[in-house]
Amino acid sequence: MIDINSAAARLRLREDWKTVTLKAFDTAPPSVADLICEQQDSKAAVNVYDLVVQLPVMRRFVDQVVIQPTGRAQHRITNEELEATISVPQASIERGEAAQFNNKFEMLGIATRRRADRFLAPLLIDAFTVNDYTGKAFFAADKAHLPGVVDAGTFTNLMTEKPSAASWEKAKQLLGYILDPNGEPMNLASKLVVVCSTKWASTFKKILNAETILEAGPTSDAAVSNIYRGDADLIEFKHLNTAARQDKWFLLNVGEPVRAFINQTETQPRFYAQDDPNTHTDAFKQHVFNYQAYQRAAVGFGLPQLAIGSTGADAAL
Repeated sequence: MIDINSAAARLRLREDWKTVTLKAFDTAPPSVADLICEQQDSKAAVNVYDLVVQLPVMRRFVDQVVIQPTGRAQHRITNEELEATISVPQASIERGEAAQFNNKFEMLGIATRRRADRFLAPLLIDAFTVNDYTGKAFFAADKAHLPGVVDAGTFTNLMTEKPSAASWEKAKQLLGYILDPNGEPMNLASKLVVVCSTKWASTFKKILNAETILEAGPTSDAAVSNIYRGDADLIEFKHLNTAARQDKWFLLNVGEPVRAFINQTETQPRFYAQDDPNTHTDAFKQHVFNYQAYQRAAVGFGLPQLAIGSTGADAAL
């Protein structure tokens, strides 16, 4: 039995469930956003990013230094207020059944850890239609590195083909040939990651992990060494498992100090409780106690030059 009229008893219970929630948050497996996004702390409602799109280069020193222009573009990401709230019946607590709700609070912590993925998935899909700093969709053809600067050059990071070995080769080629306004490769320190739905995970596992593949010959297929083995890591993103999303896939370079997508955090998760029938409306009217995880954070676009996105609308190459 727990005396819910005792402030000390309510506090102990609240602290116990807070501990369960935050431990689950700390020990949960990394989210997809943890793996592929640039992680940034935020101190304001809106973060303004100076995206470096023209890289510094080393030159031979002759007589005096040359101050190099560094092309930058500003991009804003606005933090959102996020919450997950669960309730526990007062009667269950008073009957000494509080422990049976621990798993509910564990799932609250895990859901908080995964919060960015729920917003990252639609961001990936919207990237085919929503404009970034270039004035074009994040994934598009002939995008200007620095809009309005004539000599800054353009790049393409959009595909339409479904996955295959040949489609993979095209994606790598597109990413590798993206040059900055200086004509320097943008993806030198490449650590590649493929993000796809469950529908195409097996296809990419074969492309990226198989030791041999079948290659068509004059009279029959022959097993040959898989030249794509080890090219990239694979992330099967379950949030893409809908009819409208499942054919889209993404190649990301996560080896640079900056990345294609940003996960910014203004506040770490906080735990709140409404557990006093004398002061909290729900606890008085419905005799349920409410517990909440609250955070301010957001995901948004980074550098589009570090990603290739395919709509998967067309047949594989």
